[in-house]
Amino acid sequence: MKRKILLIATLGIASAAAFGALRPSAIDAGAVAERDLPAGTLDGLRGDQKAAVLAALNALPDECGIPQGTYAKCYAHDPARPRSARAVALAIDLAKLGRGGDEIAAAVRHMPTATTAPPPALRLREGRPVEAAEIHVHAGAEGNH
Repeated sequence: MKRKILLIATLGIASAAAFGALRPSAIDAGAVAERDLPAGTLDGLRGDQKAAVLAALNALPDECGIPQGTYAKCYAHDPARPRSARAVALAIDLAKLGRGGDEIAAAVRHMPTATTAPPPALRLREGRPVEAAEIHVHAGAEGNH
């Protein structure tokens, strides 16, 4: 029995190392697995790509109101939450480009938020672009007026 547990633990750590330097915090019982995500979330990814995405999303904290929330837990709980959905989409795109778990985690960690994202494209007014001086931003208002 001890040999079997040791073998399983060894295989788990070896496969984790092969899939992009998984952090120990991502290899725990509370980590989200593919089966915990909405159906089809990781479709089209190879096994190593799925592991890199899950490692990154399980390792990074997200403030969505879930105790010990990570991007993976928040997305599994509420896939419609914009920040978690953007993080998952970014992680998947980077995995498809061959990036490992650490690179994906770094990109998600530095992902723009609503307050750090660049301003939206300028709108057209009467068929012409709106000049910067014409844009008035109101606190709490959506978009430019």
